[in-house]
Amino acid sequence: MGRSAIQHNIRKEQIIKAAMDCFAQFGYDGATNKIIATAANLNSAALIYHYFPSKENLFQACFNKVEALDEMCDVLCAHLDDPPERFFEIAATEYLRIVSNERLVRFMLAAITAVQSHAELPPILLSRIAKSLLTPMQLFFKKHGSENIFSIEPIVFMQMFYGPLIVRVFTAKPLQQFGVIHLISDEEFVKEFVKSLLHGISQQN
Repeated sequence: MGRSAIQHNIRKEQIIKAAMDCFAQFGYDGATNKIIATAANLNSAALIYHYFPSKENLFQACFNKVEALDEMCDVLCAHLDDPPERFFEIAATEYLRIVSNERLVRFMLAAITAVQSHAELPPILLSRIAKSLLTPMQLFFKKHGSENIFSIEPIVFMQMFYGPLIVRVFTAKPLQQFGVIHLISDEEFVKEFVKSLLHGISQQN
């Protein structure tokens, strides 16, 4: 790779990093090219178009750089042979690890907010989440399909699985910070949550 190509990639990564921070701070609409260019130390906002033809393209590049999602996918795929309780404990632990990153959470919240008013963004968000979160679940369900507990559809299970985790992170934890409630540790929560979830599903089948 020539020097110019290396410099091109370095500058591209620089823009992506700056854009992620700007999207997280100002939202999708508020993060203008001028703001992103300033954060990336570019002389002109127009230079962004040399690397990314559109804001949508830059947003997608940012989403593709969320390495924590790929790491979670890799971890889950490495545990497909584990018993259900162990697999889903790992899945819940990995998810809580991801959302402990405040910068990443702000970016994800900005993304979720933006998809409501930008029709071009939902496919980007959904394809990224499907690849990292839904695919390992589907593979696990397929491998353990003979077990009665997995008669439920993976997408339905995902809603039942991630819903309480989202509530814990975005509702319960802030309340704890203000002293409104007391939370058990994430480790204790994960064990009790997974046990209760799998027991409830087995009772329905």
